[in-house]
Amino acid sequence: MHPLPRSLVPLTGESLPGFILRLSHRLNVPPLHIARMAEGRSEPTSSHIRHRLLLELDPSDAVAFAHATRLSLAEVMELTLAGWKERYPPIGASSETTSRAGRDPWLFISPRHCPNCLAGDASPLQKQLGGAWQKAWHLPVVFACLEHKRYLEHHCRRCGAAESGTDALIHRANDPSLHPAQCRRQAAQPSLAKRRTSACGTRLERTRPRKEALQPTERILRLQGHILDLLAPGHPPEEASQYFTDLRLVAALVTSSWPQTRSLVDGEVVALMDTYVHNVQAAGNTAGERNRVLHTPPRDAALCAALLSASHTLLQARDLRNTLAELLESSRKNGTLRDTWSRLFNRLESSCSARVRHAAEPLTRTFRRASGPHGSTGMFRSDYRPEHVPAFLDPRWFEEHFSDLEGITPKILRRTASVRLVHWVSGGSMNEAAEFLGISPGRMQFTLANDAHRWSRALHGPAVFEKALHDLADQLAAETDPIDYHYRRSVLEDWNLSRGEWQALVNRLSPTSGAPQPVLDDRKRQDASIFIWSHVTRGEHLFAPRPIEAGKTEHVQRAWANRRHTTWFQLTRPDALPHYAELRELLVEHADSLARQIDAGAAPPRARERLWLPSQPSPSPPPRQTRTPEISGTRWIRSYYDDLDTWSYFELDSEGWALRHVDLQGPTLKPVTAAALSEVLGIRDSGDRTAMAVYQHTYGILAEGSLDGWEETDCAAEITSTEFERVWGPAREAITSTRDH
Repeated sequence: MHPLPRSLVPLTGESLPGFILRLSHRLNVPPLHIARMAEGRSEPTSSHIRHRLLLELDPSDAVAFAHATRLSLAEVMELTLAGWKERYPPIGASSETTSRAGRDPWLFISPRHCPNCLAGDASPLQKQLGGAWQKAWHLPVVFACLEHKRYLEHHCRRCGAAESGTDALIHRANDPSLHPAQCRRQAAQPSLAKRRTSACGTRLERTRPRKEALQPTERILRLQGHILDLLAPGHPPEEASQYFTDLRLVAALVTSSWPQTRSLVDGEVVALMDTYVHNVQAAGNTAGERNRVLHTPPRDAALCAALLSASHTLLQARDLRNTLAELLESSRKNGTLRDTWSRLFNRLESSCSARVRHAAEPLTRTFRRASGPHGSTGMFRSDYRPEHVPAFLDPRWFEEHFSDLEGITPKILRRTASVRLVHWVSGGSMNEAAEFLGISPGRMQFTLANDAHRWSRALHGPAVFEKALHDLADQLAAETDPIDYHYRRSVLEDWNLSRGEWQALVNRLSPTSGAPQPVLDDRKRQDASIFIWSHVTRGEHLFAPRPIEAGKTEHVQRAWANRRHTTWFQLTRPDALPHYAELRELLVEHADSLARQIDAGAAPPRARERLWLPSQPSPSPPPRQTRTPEISGTRWIRSYYDDLDTWSYFELDSEGWALRHVDLQGPTLKPVTAAALSEVLGIRDSGDRTAMAVYQHTYGILAEGSLDGWEETDCAAEITSTEFERVWGPAREAITSTRDH
């Protein structure tokens, strides 16, 4: 390719299409002829000039074009947008695609222009060819001319056809007769001399601003200066790239949430923004078409400046997450599809700033698709540990972060919030997070889809819940001495109050006058154990261990299950009856002590339940006997346990502790326990654990703790020593005989 007879020195900031127009007019050759030199095509295949010439040139094509135009390689490369590729992400995104549909909408092929700049200076060459078409005018973020303090024009004021027809890099590329500053768009009326339509031909550099035209404020000009500084070589490219991505993300929210951000726009532009947003929200017949318009910046420079200025202000917000949450909620109320902005964020997430990513990720998490067939995902956060999350959200946390939310029951909210917090730092599936918390996935399903669907029907929308949840996660991450709830659950996985502990608590209750007297049996002990477990682990009582109940027959378990929620309600209701209110205080006191013991690393005492299970239906309980006069020293009592179908006989010392203990089970009164304290103490003092296990397996487990207060129960009565000995001797002999055989 031979060099051209003459060429031009590129003007400062000039674009390659603008240089081609000026050189074409000087040589009186079609712009297409010069463009082919840059495209590496010796013969024309069409009259279309590829958009790629604006973005970057292949090295070999750049060398050939420099040779043909008598320029240096550096001068040729400076004419393209390639130098801003690392600073302005849409340039790189558009460079990676060859289709027009794939071009990033935040890059204008047909640029805006400043009429004053196109007029050029007073030099002879610029008087002839005009000033430079600036490559910065192709960027939507460049909306004002700082030198002339005016907005850029986005169309020809005569034909007004900037938006019509094909978005070509150079219109009428075969026409060398037009001045570089003339409008090359199709004329509104066809020419009378020719059948084909002619160009508009209006001299764009001669356009004068109308008196009523909007003028940029000092705030707008400062923003424009800030943006141009980011494009300058002295500014870090990564910081500039992140800022422009942040600006783009927030701008989409400003448009979709309008008029939420009306106060951030100058008064004279508000009416124009109202019209523009109305047109955007009504654009197209499909959601995809509306989304395309929503994510495209306005061509009008004043509107674009107002949009970017509002976005810039929002990015400075101290609580950015809350700001974005409010905009998302307003967008939802305006009818914008709930995942519209989430998809945009997912696409641009890698290039936005860490601050925006930290603020936006929890707000878009609800709508993201989880990878894998079971919704498995990677870790989302790493600034706190899953073991520090309680299985059932702490009531104080609920009141602080979620009490204002409506549309979903607090129980579901507290359970879901805990599962989500664990899922964020552990990854995997929601069901795996639930299992970690001790929640049965078979009974409670947790999936991202169900969770998002549930909150989409709630009054406040999912974004508000996600924002509150992330605030709680920040609070959890800031804890200097967090509680290890997972360790507490592990320690108490098979724990319950022993009979001795239960009796010690019961003995502290105030006497209840009149009838009926409160029931303080094993079922009540199990419910009290569940209350303590829930308080210590901050877990949900539905998933608490029930070792006492597990040792009962099936019909007893069913009977206990029917009463389970009643007792829990009585213990937790704010206006509890006197007996339950006093019992609750004692249980909370015991739970706090147990929690301190566990956190200190000491194992809690374990209750040792009987090794046998009743198998026969229960007979009628014995009638209550008249209380005998109180005497000092040893006493003997008997008691009947209906749920176990068992008669128990006790020899008690002066403090109510069992010296000897006999259990007779079922209608045949089969001896199953005949244990003596003296024998137990002897084996314990020897330290032989095997011997203790053999003894307990043979003679049963001696009743633990004091039985003081038995007089207040309905099922116990005092007996004589003779009656006790008539039971003890045969029971001991029967058990010993069975062991020997």
